[in-house]
Amino acid sequence: MGPKSKPIEEGRRRKRREPGEEAKAVDEAKAVDEAAIHPKYENIEDIPGVGPATASKLMEMGYATVESLATAAVNELVAA
Repeated sequence: MGPKSKPIEEGRRRKRREPGEEAKAVDEAKAVDEAAIHPKYENIEDIPGVGPATASKLMEMGYATVESLATAAVNELVAA
């Protein structure tokens, strides 16, 4: 029979984290997740599915910013 295998964990040591390092890593992960979930759009045309024609129509209706679209009633936008 061959030599016995060492358990995987034997010989490995965990890296000690500096105070606050773990909290910083968690905050960074949350920021990345937030950006992926809620992307920031600068212009109306940056929104997927909104091209120049739709953007023009929305602006004629008074929706000039992404924020104005975000706060608009759905039935108003459907009418567009």
